[in-house]
Amino acid sequence: MDTYNDDEALTGFEVAFEESVDFPIAGTVIGQDVRVSSVAVPNGRRELIARCERQGRRYDLALLDVENTSDNAFDRILAAYCKWLGI
Repeated sequence: MDTYNDDEALTGFEVAFEESVDFPIAGTVIGQDVRVSSVAVPNGRRELIARCERQGRRYDLALLDVENTSDNAFDRILAAYCKWLGI
């Protein structure tokens, strides 16, 4: 990814998720089923978060805590994000 700084890179990943993934998608967090409704960079944070829903409640979690999605585009972008982070 060709960007000027980390903030621009994070925004690029956010846009990639928004344009490529048909939200909501299924996932798991700590073994619990969730629906991921979006991926975003909240103000003041230097990481991507996943906006998740479970049993009628909404949670903002670190994107890296979401596993086992059912969407290939999501998995591809997540893998690129992990590579960018060096993990």
